[in-house]
Amino acid sequence: MPHMSIQLNYYRATFRPSSDMLDLRTVSTDYGYSIIVGKCQDGSLRIQSALFPKDKYNLANATVNAHFLERLWK
Repeated sequence: MPHMSIQLNYYRATFRPSSDMLDLRTVSTDYGYSIIVGKCQDGSLRIQSALFPKDKYNLANATVNAHFLERLWK
């Protein structure tokens, strides 16, 4: 279950701690949100978090989308 937090311009859904990952990068999607990806200790690429802009999403929409994405990425 992702942890939701409210930042200045985004709702952030955190899927795993950034301290568990190396070489984090932000990637924009065609769906209006961005994802932060990084390498895990085993070398695999994983999603660390998703950023939902406040001008396109409200907290409820961001939370529902985060849960959907978490199930999709497992």
